[in-house]
Amino acid sequence: MVGRQEIPKVPNDMDKRPALSLAVACIYRSDEGSARHGEQSRIVVWGSRQAITNRILYQTQFANQALAVDMAKWAANRGKANPIPVAEIRAFQVIASERGLYAIMALMVAVVPCLAIGGALLAFLHRR
Repeated sequence: MVGRQEIPKVPNDMDKRPALSLAVACIYRSDEGSARHGEQSRIVVWGSRQAITNRILYQTQFANQALAVDMAKWAANRGKANPIPVAEIRAFQVIASERGLYAIMALMVAVVPCLAIGGALLAFLHRR
């Protein structure tokens, strides 16, 4: 028996031993009366909680790291990602007079921040 702090080693007679299942993967289909009818759930049952710890996963002589990643991907049941549609990029221009541009700048620089600060001050005073 391997102690908790000892790093496990691959046995010398590994090729002569019979194959053992490390994990079992199951798909559960919901009942017809269920609100999730038509959907499925996936679960992977692992044989040992110690075999999937960082101490074991970092060792290269075991394939647990690749197996754990593959099990997680399968259990997540993620299909292909939805493609993001290509957006058309267009340059636009604001056509305004000199006075209109000054009005927009005054709104953005002075009026909107003052309204935000004033609203925050009123909310503070109201809650006091």
